[in-house]
Amino acid sequence: MNGIVATQAKNDQILFGMTFGLLSLLLFGILGFMHDGLYAPLTTATASISETLLSALGYAAVRNGHYIRVDGFLFEIVPECTAVFIAAVYLAFVLSYPASRKSKLAGVLSGIPLIFMVNQFRVLVLCIFGIERPALFEITHAYAGQIFMTAFLVLMVAAWLRVSATDKPLHRSAGFLLRFFIISSLLFFPWVFLNREYMRLIDFVVGTGFSWAGREVAWTIKTRVYYETFNFIIFSGLWLAHENIDRRSKLKMLVWGVSIIAAGHMGIRVFKVLSAAFGIQGAAAAGNALHMFTLYLMPILLCLYFKQRY
Repeated sequence: MNGIVATQAKNDQILFGMTFGLLSLLLFGILGFMHDGLYAPLTTATASISETLLSALGYAAVRNGHYIRVDGFLFEIVPECTAVFIAAVYLAFVLSYPASRKSKLAGVLSGIPLIFMVNQFRVLVLCIFGIERPALFEITHAYAGQIFMTAFLVLMVAAWLRVSATDKPLHRSAGFLLRFFIISSLLFFPWVFLNREYMRLIDFVVGTGFSWAGREVAWTIKTRVYYETFNFIIFSGLWLAHENIDRRSKLKMLVWGVSIIAAGHMGIRVFKVLSAAFGIQGAAAAGNALHMFTLYLMPILLCLYFKQRY
């Protein structure tokens, strides 16, 4: 009898993983290929609320569309600055998880607005950092956008699971969240200094591939922080935070996950070359979709897949 129950539970996990993966891919496919103009109402609203809050705090904020200027510091609110992608992951999780329709509806109606509210607070804090401590803006942006929002997503999911009367104890989620915070924070700060060199390596590999095809590509490393590379930290933090998995298996899957994410980074750069250097139609949109998928979804899907194997 216990064997039948265990098999059923395993099948439920597999079904959930497949449903979550497919629904997430569908949502991110739509979001990734959307024209930037379709995000304008959301980015403009985020900028407008930020301007209002900054003005209430005494800053001379001036908004123009999705741009905010404060004392010479210019902020651009792009789609990634909104909560739409984190909300999409949360939505896919809630809709895919085996729970009652009432619980799912309550989770969506309460969770998604809260995600947008917390993200708006994040944007406000980042604006203040940009004004008061501009030298720390990029680092704070990467930490708040990646680690903080991922941790909040885990917290939202754990809270919804608890309210939905599942058998997942809240203290386990709290422990997982704490381990994720500690591990990802320890990995974050060294990566701030290493991410540029990593991008040089990625660009060298991609450039070598194009040179073998008879096309020369010149790269310029201008950015101090490449935000898309910090999904390494998210994946590593999520995966290493799991308990009850032996160290050898953890290390093995960690190497596999990092390698898959690195392949995603190379794919993004290839699409950028195809778009910017060769003018191939659709390459920019495909690269943007892959960027969103790799940044927000790939670390979570990899962890779910690896967890089901162990």
